[in-house]
Amino acid sequence: MMRTAGCLLLSLMWFGCASASSRLTPRIGDVLEPESGKCSVLITEEPGVGALDAKLRLGSNTVASVMDVAEIFWTGETLVYSVKPIYGDPGIYVWRCASSPPVKIVRPTNFSKAWPQGADYFRLVGEENGKLTYEYAPDVDSKSLDGDLRTNRKTIDLPVSMGR
Repeated sequence: MMRTAGCLLLSLMWFGCASASSRLTPRIGDVLEPESGKCSVLITEEPGVGALDAKLRLGSNTVASVMDVAEIFWTGETLVYSVKPIYGDPGIYVWRCASSPPVKIVRPTNFSKAWPQGADYFRLVGEENGKLTYEYAPDVDSKSLDGDLRTNRKTIDLPVSMGR
C-alpha cells in the first residue's frame, strides 16, 4: 500500500489515513515533525502574496526557508516537498533531517521569459518502498492544468543517500 501524506501523519491527527491518490496540502501554522522530533517544518504565509513558506528547522535553527510550497510530507527522517513556480523555485525536493541541505531531485524543463525558473508544476501523490509518485504539468498557465497533472503521473526512486 502506498504511504501518503495522510497516513504518514496519522499520529499527528491530521487527515487520518488517506487514499493512495491524496496529497498533503499544508496550512498556515502547521508544524510537521518526523518521529525522532530532531527536525521540524513550520508553515507560514509570505506577507503580501499569500504563498505558503516552509521553514526547515533543526532544533530551533532555521536550515532553509522555502517559498511557495505546494505539498509536503515526511517519510521516515526525510522530508519530501514540491514547490510551485508562482513565487518559488519549482521542483521536487528532499531534505534528510539533520544531515544535509535540501536537494532538488526533480527539476523543471520548460523555461520562458515569463517563467525564468521554470513553468513546470509538480504535485506529490505519495511514497511507497522508496519510490515517489508525482503528477506533472509542463505549463502552470495551461487551461487544462488539472487534466495535464492527472495524465502525467511519474514514479522515481528517492535518492539512496536520503534513506528512510
